[in-house]
Amino acid sequence: MNSTPLVAAILGFGLTLGLIRFLAPRAERYGLVDAPGAGRKDHAGNTPTVGGLAIVLGLALTALLAQFATQVHPAFWAGLALIALTGTLDDLFDLQPTIKFAAQITAALLMIHWGGLVLLSLGDLVHEQPLVLGRFAVPLTVFALIGVVNAINLCDGADGLGGGLVFIAVFWIALMGAVSANSDTLALSLGLLGCIAAFLAFNMRSPWRSQAAIFLGDAGSLSLGFALAWLTVEAVAALAIVPAGHGDLAGRDPDQRHHRLHEPAPGQGQEPVSGRPHPSAPYPDRSRPARGQGRCADPPDRLRARRGGRRGLGPRRTRAPYVL
Repeated sequence: MNSTPLVAAILGFGLTLGLIRFLAPRAERYGLVDAPGAGRKDHAGNTPTVGGLAIVLGLALTALLAQFATQVHPAFWAGLALIALTGTLDDLFDLQPTIKFAAQITAALLMIHWGGLVLLSLGDLVHEQPLVLGRFAVPLTVFALIGVVNAINLCDGADGLGGGLVFIAVFWIALMGAVSANSDTLALSLGLLGCIAAFLAFNMRSPWRSQAAIFLGDAGSLSLGFALAWLTVEAVAALAIVPAGHGDLAGRDPDQRHHRLHEPAPGQGQEPVSGRPHPSAPYPDRSRPARGQGRCADPPDRLRARRGGRRGLGPRRTRAPYVL
């Protein structure tokens, strides 16, 4: 495996750790603190909310020093910067929800129309053939990103919860990148894991820390949600297989690496990802050959009846054991 992803993880941890040490003492001067109050704000004293800024800055510096910044699409950095800026302003001035939603929609459209990431299909969710989204691809992709971003934001109400959830999710995405030898996704994922791990060292409660010393803030929870949504859509879109001719459903180039199409060669009936027969592949001939032409496999119902007949079961009643 390339050493860049491991270097990214180490750099992400060290840089974010140093940025937290630098930003936390200066947070109150700029108003980036969370004061205790009614409701869930039961912490003691003002707590800095610069954890998210440290993660975003640490990830950007990690990408530059580990030399994988150019391997990540510029739309990711633009969307991340927009979301982080919106979250920081929300921490300072308590923005209206419409402004935050507008920023999230803009980031989603950057991901789709500039980054080329869009959910074209939901796979064989309800049928053997892929459930192609068609004209709903772009709206559902925007909805998915906004949903993930706000889900992480709403989860950030207990020490270690929001950051811990994103850490676990990104860990599995990084594992997928390692198995599939996707060095670009792996470097970004491990770099982000290192940054989150450094934040959790100050945010999670432990025997030697009774409460969090730093919070994510809206800048952090929204930014982590955007990064998680980007990595998830990228991982899903990179493995998505849609019928030929549907690659331009959202205005995308069918040859882009995020929207690979699958056109089986003549006689080929297996998909490389799922291993299931392709919907366009011809069904095998299950008819019984003429006498003297050899033996072939029996039809499924006849085979079930033959095996079930030994136990006194009919063709329909023998289906239950196979399902179980």
